[in-house]
Amino acid sequence: MYLNFRRQKECFKNAAGIIFLSHYAKNYISNSLGLINKNYAVIPHGISTNFISNYSELKIEENKNSFHFLYVSTVHVYKNQCQVVEAISKLRNNGYIVELTLIGDIIYKPYGNRLKKLIRKVNHGNKIIHHILNISYFEISEIYKKFDGIIFASSCENMPNILLESMGAMKPIACSEKGPMKEFLKDGGFYFNPRSISSIYKTLEYILLNKNSFEDLNLKNINVLYKYSWKKTTSETIEFVKKNLKSIKNV
Repeated sequence: MYLNFRRQKECFKNAAGIIFLSHYAKNYISNSLGLINKNYAVIPHGISTNFISNYSELKIEENKNSFHFLYVSTVHVYKNQCQVVEAISKLRNNGYIVELTLIGDIIYKPYGNRLKKLIRKVNHGNKIIHHILNISYFEISEIYKKFDGIIFASSCENMPNILLESMGAMKPIACSEKGPMKEFLKDGGFYFNPRSISSIYKTLEYILLNKNSFEDLNLKNINVLYKYSWKKTTSETIEFVKKNLKSIKNV
């Protein structure tokens, strides 16, 4: 890891220009590597319009007793799936009729094994926690819309594409408070400490107690997404590259 850090540090320092995906990444990396007076641009990825719901797809089932959360992410320690499962279990034990579906492959086997063991313990033969290893990219946009609420509990991201996709589903979002999540979700969700079961529990409980109050918030998230287009990402990237090529020729 140290050798990889040194190698990447040299790449950053020798680059004529650097594109960052978020202001959080720009600030964190620049401070960590001591990058001074570097030519840079912050150009986020775009999002496919397939993920952006329209108003007619916003369904509020006022008389529905159960509430089903979705968490899409690969399984790793920093994704904090175990803390989320513990919080869901605590909600069930306190009388809330709630379920959780996790979607994502296991990319760190020791943590994956820990998660499997915890799910077996929590379920007790009941299907409270569901884990689907893989769903194709072309299906996932429709999957988001089928759930009542969305959780994103990662504690380390450069640009959280899954969070942006979630925003397009027009569902209430419980989100990690770690950077750069607030840069993208802003005040469009409800934040928690992803390493704290208690913090996750309180945020999910708030959503459950106010589940019919988020229509304006959900619509606001949709409007934010329109600035994350691949057309904009492409044009800004090309302009930045052209600008850097011109400056190199003039040296």
